[in-house]
Amino acid sequence: MCVANYIIRKNQAFLIKAFYRAKLSSDWKLVLIGSEKNKYYNELIKLSQKLEEKYGHRDIELKAGVSREETIDLVKRASIYLLGSTWEAFSISIIESMAAAVPFISTNTGITRFMPGGVVVDTVEGMSYWIELFAAHEEIRRHYGNAGHDYYQKHLTTENKVDELEHILERIANNQSY
Repeated sequence: MCVANYIIRKNQAFLIKAFYRAKLSSDWKLVLIGSEKNKYYNELIKLSQKLEEKYGHRDIELKAGVSREETIDLVKRASIYLLGSTWEAFSISIIESMAAAVPFISTNTGITRFMPGGVVVDTVEGMSYWIELFAAHEEIRRHYGNAGHDYYQKHLTTENKVDELEHILERIANNQSY
């Protein structure tokens, strides 16, 4: 699963290529969610059709215009979260996967390589490898998902960040460095 606008920078084509290359049972489905159908969305449909001719049928669904509530529910029910972006600073979608205890596989962008709960890759082959590994081993998915969720609970909740801000403001008010 991936939640990202259908734009070249989010690089869903990378994810589709990796998913087609991965040796998976027919139980696995790639779900991509973007805000709207556009030219890049149409290119992704064509890419999927081309790869299907080469690799055979894969279950891929490209969704658009999905409500926030349904998107959250779909992330919570996902087995693996994928991100193929060519550029990110602090990926909110990775944080959302961590909050849902869903392990992630991401391209090496922004701070993602420092986040527990998943792995980063540089190539389509690397993404395919990790998709296969996570798909074949529920215990590994659970391990990574729990690690990400634990980190999220300790460091990334709204309450956690409000407490951190209050601490900084108290130190500033007391003329202490932070």
